[in-house]
Amino acid sequence: MPHRRVLSTVLALAVGIPALAMAAPANAASAGAKPLPPEVRVGAKHLASARPAARLSGSRLTKARAGVNAPIGTRGAPAPRARLALATCDSIAAGVNQLRDRTVIFWQPQPRTAAVQIYRQRRLGALQLIASPATTASSYTDRSTSPDGAAAFRIDVTTDEATTSCTIGQDLTMNFDGGFGLPDVVISGADGLVQQNQFSLSTPLGSGPEDAPDYSPDGRWVAYTTFDLANNSSSVRVRRADGRAGGERVFTARADFQWNLASFSQDGRYLAWSEIDATDPANPVVSGMLYADLWRGTAPVYITTGATAFDPVWLPGNTTLVAAGAGATDGLVRINVSTGVSTAVTGTTSAYSPEVTPNGVILYSQFDATDSSSTLKRIEPSGAISRVIAGGPGETWSNARLAKSYLPGEPDVVFARQDVDPTPDQPGSGDETVSYLRIVGGVTDTTNIGFSSDGSFFSGGFDLRQPKTKGSADQNGDGFNDVVARDTSGQLWLYPNSQNPDAPFGARRQIGSGWNIYNAVVATGDFNGDQIGDLVTRDTAGVLWFYSGTRAGGVLPRRQIGSGWNGYTVMAAGDFDQDTRADLLARDGAGALWLYPGSGTGGALGSAFQTRRQVGSGWQIFTSIVGVGDATYDNVPDLVARDSAGTLYLYPGNGSGGFGARVKAGSGWNIFNGLAGPEMWAVNMTSLLARRTDGVMLEYDFIGDGSLSGDFVFQVGSGWNGYLFTS
Repeated sequence: MPHRRVLSTVLALAVGIPALAMAAPANAASAGAKPLPPEVRVGAKHLASARPAARLSGSRLTKARAGVNAPIGTRGAPAPRARLALATCDSIAAGVNQLRDRTVIFWQPQPRTAAVQIYRQRRLGALQLIASPATTASSYTDRSTSPDGAAAFRIDVTTDEATTSCTIGQDLTMNFDGGFGLPDVVISGADGLVQQNQFSLSTPLGSGPEDAPDYSPDGRWVAYTTFDLANNSSSVRVRRADGRAGGERVFTARADFQWNLASFSQDGRYLAWSEIDATDPANPVVSGMLYADLWRGTAPVYITTGATAFDPVWLPGNTTLVAAGAGATDGLVRINVSTGVSTAVTGTTSAYSPEVTPNGVILYSQFDATDSSSTLKRIEPSGAISRVIAGGPGETWSNARLAKSYLPGEPDVVFARQDVDPTPDQPGSGDETVSYLRIVGGVTDTTNIGFSSDGSFFSGGFDLRQPKTKGSADQNGDGFNDVVARDTSGQLWLYPNSQNPDAPFGARRQIGSGWNIYNAVVATGDFNGDQIGDLVTRDTAGVLWFYSGTRAGGVLPRRQIGSGWNGYTVMAAGDFDQDTRADLLARDGAGALWLYPGSGTGGALGSAFQTRRQVGSGWQIFTSIVGVGDATYDNVPDLVARDSAGTLYLYPGNGSGGFGARVKAGSGWNIFNGLAGPEMWAVNMTSLLARRTDGVMLEYDFIGDGSLSGDFVFQVGSGWNGYLFTS
């Protein structure tokens, strides 16, 4: 079956209509038209299982996640018994799906008279009972375990005879070295969106039919398409990627038109998508391209109309899109968002399924002359084109996504959708298989992507994310947290993470001068949604300034975001209220502590903050207050505060903009005259940097549920007297 027509034929099988074919634009009628990429479905109904999926071997399924000891296999109800026999780990069949914002534990449903309990241990802390689900339940979602710290889970099933304990995660982590960490993915299918990491089995995010998912750059939001069968139309939706409610946006096409293939700009502000005229279901036609400003909340605007190009993705800077030309042999085009004028990208004939990486590399698929296979290619910002992987006969590659390496010394990797038809010369043979593979240096590696914990397979489009926390001090986009320091002459220095835990400070470089006009410099984390660490400063007049970080490790020109801030102690809070945006905390002269929830825009459209609210009082007793990130490994940022006696306290965030009960973390801390919280810095443990009065810098790492241990204290530098440092 020629893969350029695979979408049309598959839909015909699914809904019983003639095969669909994209109508040609007026200037390319003789050449035919290009169908939408195979990971996207156009029409009134989704395909659930028209193609057999590539299956993993049984041994792969038993290793659905590194550290999962119990096998994950075929589910089956236990035989009825008058007296419940001792459960076994095989019959419990427990597994775990660890995502960037939650962990899903799943198991075989147990007889009603059995008791189920789930335990968790976080980063060498105490083993805690976290859930006693109903015996009819088959899964539990844990939102209070960080994917960056090592964790272990255990499920206990008690029957008439005894209790069976099964470990279902040992040293479970998505971050091995403090960098970007393991990616997780969202996949579309007839039953809705599902999420998983590359080793685990998937669990639902939505309810179908849903299509063409795209993560925001910071991984907090996902855009996708839903279909209105009654009106033969569709909507582009934006929702939180963590599955929680709130902030959803919906853009709905008129009847007989469908909106699909949405793409976020690289700061998360804009969303662009394609319009398809489906008035004639047998001949849908590309009819335009639109975008919406998510920050302003305005109505969508047409960029282009007519059958010119589709599948838009944003280049850095928000002024230009890359899209696939609609003609059968058209290549990629660059489209000016303001004017709609397009320019052909040379050397990309018959290209489709474009994607743009944060540094401007374009990934795309290109059909061969026979239309039976395609090759993944990449275009560097310089214009140079190279091959990622070539498809063999009947093999197509699409939906390419670039992931940062999560293993030291390994290059960046590409994940892509592989579609194989062993007999492409036999239309309608129905023998295609779909897989999602990891490509390193042109060599593929199998993954569990697409396989669900209930045994089904999802073969639609997908996207991946490797989000940093909102409090991340990654100032240069390499995935590792850094330190920024100002010397006595006002020069600003970036100390990049060396990625060597034995000597974590890299060679410094100057990124500013004249910064002695400021009496506060705070590394805020990602304050504007582009997944790069930013800075906030206060001058002597009390004016608050925002400096957006860049992937080159510098900062853009400042922007005023406040005034009247004299008398406040300002500290970074990360996403303290868990609304997906970075916040600030500030203590006033009377000791009241205020939360300033971030707007997520960095002040680009007016206020950088939502309405402030008081979250504490009596904080004037502290001589130092520092946001340290997630010290308790519960997915919520925390604070440490030192009083005048030198006692250090941990104030754990409660996830709703307040604190849990404080915990004494140490004493004798008045020997230090500077503290900073770089979050995960040298290893995958949350760190606190402390400078002694002699200029020696020490690193303290948190363990368990927010404790400091003498076993995790390291000297990491000297000569730091005279510096104002932040991280």
